[in-house]
Amino acid sequence: MSLDKIHPDIALCIADLLDEDKDLVAFLKTTRSLYPALAHYTAWRYREIIFQYAVKHSRPDLLKLVIHMPLDVNRKLYPDFRTPICFALMNGDKKSVELLLTKPDLKLNRSEAAMRGSTPLQYVIKAGNETIMESLLSHEGMDVYTASAALWTAFGTQSLNAMKLLLKHNVEPDSPRGRKFLLGAVWSAGQLPFFDVLIEDERVDLGYYWRSEFSGQDPIFLGWMKDLSMERLTRLWHHRSRITASAEVDLPGHPSLYIPNDSLGNNALHIAVARGHHAWAEYLFEQFPDMAHQYNDEYDTPISMVIAKKDLVICDFLLRTNPSIFLMPNHLSDPPVFEIIHKKDLSLFKRVHSVLGDSIFTLRDLSGDVPIIEAATQGYNAMVKGLIRLGADPNATNRDGCTPLMLAARNNNLSLVNSLLRFRTRVDVDREDQLGWTAYIWARWPQYRPRGQTSKDHAEIRRVLEARGAGKGALDRVEKKRWPKKMWLSSSIRKSLV
Repeated sequence: MSLDKIHPDIALCIADLLDEDKDLVAFLKTTRSLYPALAHYTAWRYREIIFQYAVKHSRPDLLKLVIHMPLDVNRKLYPDFRTPICFALMNGDKKSVELLLTKPDLKLNRSEAAMRGSTPLQYVIKAGNETIMESLLSHEGMDVYTASAALWTAFGTQSLNAMKLLLKHNVEPDSPRGRKFLLGAVWSAGQLPFFDVLIEDERVDLGYYWRSEFSGQDPIFLGWMKDLSMERLTRLWHHRSRITASAEVDLPGHPSLYIPNDSLGNNALHIAVARGHHAWAEYLFEQFPDMAHQYNDEYDTPISMVIAKKDLVICDFLLRTNPSIFLMPNHLSDPPVFEIIHKKDLSLFKRVHSVLGDSIFTLRDLSGDVPIIEAATQGYNAMVKGLIRLGADPNATNRDGCTPLMLAARNNNLSLVNSLLRFRTRVDVDREDQLGWTAYIWARWPQYRPRGQTSKDHAEIRRVLEARGAGKGALDRVEKKRWPKKMWLSSSIRKSLV
């Protein structure tokens, strides 16, 4: 629309605002076609008044005349004390908004009381006007903080399209609000569509959520691991490589890994095993094998928890990918194979044996004992029999030279003695330890038995061993070394040993 044709409207607006004489209006009307330059001069002279009138009354045609002129587009207008952009947005005047956005000095980071404390961008998001929203985001006056805060508004108003549009315009996704981050808030609220939109953005530092913690609280990622929602973890699973890439830190001398723990000393692998998140547990076992031997406050390691839970899914995965993990001791604990012995899980031991072979029988714990010695010491009858059937040496010894049969006799375990003696050709009943004692001697002398046991406790064991032909020669040799010759000849002493 040309200036001369719109000139009467300019005159009317001036007369209305300034209460001018109507003769001026009439003069402007009669001269509009003769003097078009006069209309331009009038617009220039009264540009601020025309600008205010156009904004307040939603007149984009008038605003178009003066928008290219020097104007204060950020001052609050009387009597409502609202900025021009606030008037245009609240009036729903899209054309006026677009004209105002052509001014590079327009400020968009001010919150307006009339818009309930919202900035223009937040107000548009709440109104659901995506067209104006895109225009606002494209303006050079939109600062990073205002745009990042708008992400929280989009999440709060459940406007998924608004969040997509914000991320499309490179709004920083890791925008903090106090001590909360948007991705963590979306996760906690269970808003999976919003979580999917954020997680797809490569700028989200998943390693930060892995290692970050606030004021003694658990790291964010561990809080996610404790969540029983496998659906949310599955969504995060597809981006696991981004966690690995950003979780590593270089320490002097060698690259290492910062593995966060929660308030109970659990790392991510502890939690994955405890919650039954098999996919995450397998991934963490593969990527961070050092986690498998870390203690929590209850002195449990992830691998010991797997064995305690009898989680065959994870066990089979470890046997396929890293079977040696069952043989590696920690600096404070025995190899995991001995955890299987303590749990009396013969079926799991068979699985491990089928992969690792007979070398598992010669593995020693921190005390120097092999698996069958540990099982015999604890009195696990079924485990001892199972180990011998799998190929364990029934005559294996501990550091003192004691065999499983000696340990069973010393511990008054008649059922274990009978079980061992069933392997007739393989068990040496006359085997001597470092003191020269046999199983028969351990069952014979009460002063070398555990406290609280009497000679009657071992009577049946002695009878069983004698039936197998356990030699008494060793007993005589030990007794003669123990007692002087004159005392040995004393019948009272000999009778006391019976």
